[in-house]
Amino acid sequence: MTIERIAALCMIIIISSLFGLMIYRDRQIRRREEKLAIEIARAKVIRKREETIEPDRRIPKVTLYFVTFEVRGEAVEFPIKSDVRYEELRVGQEGILHFKRKNWSTTFLAFHEDGHGRSRAYGH
Repeated sequence: MTIERIAALCMIIIISSLFGLMIYRDRQIRRREEKLAIEIARAKVIRKREETIEPDRRIPKVTLYFVTFEVRGEAVEFPIKSDVRYEELRVGQEGILHFKRKNWSTTFLAFHEDGHGRSRAYGH
């Protein structure tokens, strides 16, 4: 082996190691952000809406469900994945909301109704 080949091999090993380290560090940061992003707050259901989309006559209609909660004085709208969960939530309900807020998006996780001595959970 010539010195040039050894140097090239060392460079490949160094670059590959740095690349692997960057990927590992990025994954660690993402895991930490995901843990920190979950919020729990008292909330009230203030609005529900449905949006029907018919992209093409060949594709069946799709209905999207949205629920707006009042959270710390702010109206926050969440897409709800299930029509069953959407139907269970009622305007005026109060309880504990679990959600994720990351950058400009929010994700509904669960809502626990508290009132009249009972507790009911509505998850995604």
